[in-house]
Amino acid sequence: MSSLCQPLLQQPRCAQLRPLQTGAVRLFPRFGGVGISSRRAVKQRATGEKQKTVENEAQVDAEWAQEVLKEIVDSPELGRRGEAWFAAQLVALLLVAFPPGQLRPLLDAAGWLGIVGGLGMAVAGQQVLGRRLTPLPKPREGSSLVTSGIYAYCRHPMYGGLVLASAGLGLALSDDLRVALAALVFLILDRKASYEEELLEEQFGAEYVEYKKKTKKLLPYIY
Repeated sequence: MSSLCQPLLQQPRCAQLRPLQTGAVRLFPRFGGVGISSRRAVKQRATGEKQKTVENEAQVDAEWAQEVLKEIVDSPELGRRGEAWFAAQLVALLLVAFPPGQLRPLLDAAGWLGIVGGLGMAVAGQQVLGRRLTPLPKPREGSSLVTSGIYAYCRHPMYGGLVLASAGLGLALSDDLRVALAALVFLILDRKASYEEELLEEQFGAEYVEYKKKTKKLLPYIY
C-alpha cells in the first residue's frame, strides 16, 4: 500500500467522515443545522401568532360580556325589556339539565289533568258544532260560522283538546316516547288548522278574519 494512503488509514473513522458531513451540510443546508433552525423559527412564529389571535378573541369576548352586563344592570329600561322571559329561560334550562325528583308527582298530576281537560275540550267543541262537524279541513256546504261556547275562546278546540290529551297521557304514564309523539300530533294538527283557516277565510271572508283577531288558535288564553 502506498505511503500516501497510510495517513488516511491511520486517522480515526470519525475524522475521516467529518469532511464528508461538512460537505453534505454545505450542499444540502435544509437537511443541516441551518434548515432545522429555520423550521423551528417558522414554527415558533406561527405558534406565537396563533396564541396572539386567541388572546385577542378572548379580549373581545370579555369586552362584549362587560358591555352586555352593563346594559342589563345600568339601563333605565331595567325590567321593561323582557328580563322575566330571560330568567324563565335560564330556570327552564337548569331544570332540563338538573331535573328535581320532586317534580315527578306534579307532572303525573298535570298529565291526568291534561287528559281530562283535553277530552273535555274536544267533546265541548263537538257539541257546539253539531251537524256542522266534519273530519276534513274543508267546511261543509251551507254551514255557518260558529263563535259561541268553547269557540269564543279558541278556534279549534277539538284539535287543541287532542293535543292536550296526547301530551297528558305521555306525562301521566311517564312515557317519554308518548310525549315526543304528542309533539308530532301538535305539528300535524297545527298545520291542518292553518289550512282549514285558509278555507274558512275564503268562505266567510272578513267575518272570519275579525273572529281570528279575538281568539286563540288551539288552546284558550295560550295558543
